[in-house]
Amino acid sequence: EGVDAVIHLAAAHSDFGIPRDEYYRINETGTRTLLAACSAAGVRRVTNFSSVAVYGSATLGAHEGSPTLPENNYGASKLAAEKVVLEWAASSPDNRALIVRPAVVIGPWHRANMLRLISQVDRGIYFFNIGSGAHIKSVAAVQNLALFASASVAEGFSDKSVDYYNYVDYPQLTVRRTLEVIHEELGRKMPRVSIPLKLGELAALPFDLVIKLTGRNLPISSARVRKLSTSTLFEGQKAHEKLPGGISVEECLRSTVRWYVEHRAALRG
Repeated sequence: EGVDAVIHLAAAHSDFGIPRDEYYRINETGTRTLLAACSAAGVRRVTNFSSVAVYGSATLGAHEGSPTLPENNYGASKLAAEKVVLEWAASSPDNRALIVRPAVVIGPWHRANMLRLISQVDRGIYFFNIGSGAHIKSVAAVQNLALFASASVAEGFSDKSVDYYNYVDYPQLTVRRTLEVIHEELGRKMPRVSIPLKLGELAALPFDLVIKLTGRNLPISSARVRKLSTSTLFEGQKAHEKLPGGISVEECLRSTVRWYVEHRAALRG
């Protein structure tokens, strides 16, 4: 009651250990429950955080009008949640919704794939490069994304009942440059040895076996090798036209590594 707008960020999201039904229970049904509460309380503006995972990997350089072809339960359940938002927006001429699709979010306090990569470099686990590293991995700086989320409800950004925004920060970095920055901030030397992707996948097979037998979420797997070695390029100019500026991807990455170093003991514990 008394709330003008809602920013919906709650979601189930993990590379490991979440059943399909749980993704849909939280991401789709949870969104439906929230929007029902919004309608009951008279909230007419919602910014719903989805994900670029709704595009899948079929379309490089995907923009807001690109086909949605999710390839995993997370992406499919987030697309299902978007459809719930569309239904809510259509239920009243006064309702307004923005659907934000961020790329992988990085920044201090974010404990996910980027932190795992930083930790692997720090521990000396990352001792060879896979492929040339010339491919792009689109990311969103958490500091910039937070500003965009706030501005989305303060400014509205659109007169449409529903509008879409990818969120990607620039300049976009190659995997090799990402690794160079991590090594620089940790005071380590970049590995000189590079191996083909197929060989990297073969090297990860013993880890896959341990994961299958024990159910443990190990930092190395063939799926993670493929993920690091696959280009995930998205476009987000539309969002930056609304909110230009902010810190660069490299600045955010450096601040993330410095945060990791400051909290290394606790994070490893």
